[in-house]
Amino acid sequence: LADLSKVWVLADIYEYQLPWVKVGQSVRVELPYVKNRSLTGHINYIYPFVEPKTRTIKARIELDNADLELRPEMYVTVYLTGEQLNNVLVIPQEAVLYSGEKQTVFVAQRGGRFEPRLVKTGLQGENGHIEILQGLFEGEQVVTSAQFMLDSESKLREAIQKMLNPVRSESPPRAEESDLSDLFSDAKTTESKTGLEDLFN
Repeated sequence: LADLSKVWVLADIYEYQLPWVKVGQSVRVELPYVKNRSLTGHINYIYPFVEPKTRTIKARIELDNADLELRPEMYVTVYLTGEQLNNVLVIPQEAVLYSGEKQTVFVAQRGGRFEPRLVKTGLQGENGHIEILQGLFEGEQVVTSAQFMLDSESKLREAIQKMLNPVRSESPPRAEESDLSDLFSDAKTTESKTGLEDLFN
């Protein structure tokens, strides 16, 4: 019979999260079937290979399991808390579009137009925000809602097409005035504790 008093949990980590995940780091593991119950363990090994399809790397977590609450092949939720970061540029996580290894946001321009912008993201915070390492400046407005009016959606498609095709010299059509203030969020600097909450299942 196997001794289950100590168990390993395998967590999937995305490539960009690796700088904040280290051997020896403490983690909290929640059991979805037991309310208000969590276990504390630590990372004892990070595998050297990347899963090609998911672009993730496995981290092995060692846990005490004296009460035998964890059984083989169970799923749990793993929480890792990052270090305190100050003066971090953040935007709502829903503003980032993922396509393969590329991360894109749409930045508001004059005349009701949008510019697709490649960005590099960092830590994901507990409040639904994500750190922007490259590609945006403080104060720029990014699209955060998929609820576009027809005119705005056509402009968005035009921006995507320009991203794919060479830019031509032409006079842009005059944009109709429309209130899109609810679709945008400012990129802003924040001083808050950012962590890797809700990243693993």
